[in-house]
Amino acid sequence: MAGEKRPALPVGMDGMIVEWLSNPIVWAAGLSFCIGAFGYVLFGRMLWPLWRYRRIKGRIKRVLDTVGGEMTQQRIALRECAGALTVCHNDRLPYWYRLVLQNRGESPLEAAGHLMTLANVKRPQDAKRRMDAVRRALGLTAAVEKR
Repeated sequence: MAGEKRPALPVGMDGMIVEWLSNPIVWAAGLSFCIGAFGYVLFGRMLWPLWRYRRIKGRIKRVLDTVGGEMTQQRIALRECAGALTVCHNDRLPYWYRLVLQNRGESPLEAAGHLMTLANVKRPQDAKRRMDAVRRALGLTAAVEKR
């Protein structure tokens, strides 16, 4: 048992593996796979969700800054923004970025709740209060009032 030899690879097999690994195209294929996987993780899981969050936040700012117009369209846009913000925060944003938002004092879920309430508000003074609450929750600046 102790003196037994392991069966040798077929003749030329060990040299074939070394030859295959010394081929530059194999290393190039492996390296390109690793770079592609790294890019997918970096962009698909980190940068793309951050860009999406900022885009939703910009859309909310535009909807809040529009005065007048078709109220039904604004209500629909507010509901869509609230849903998109909630999904983005809960499902797509990395945990570390949620901590960054919390550190900044931004609360997307609170803003989504105010957006849903704002979509159903009837009185203008209540709407203004809710808009201010959304702006505070997202860290947005107030719109410059026109004279």
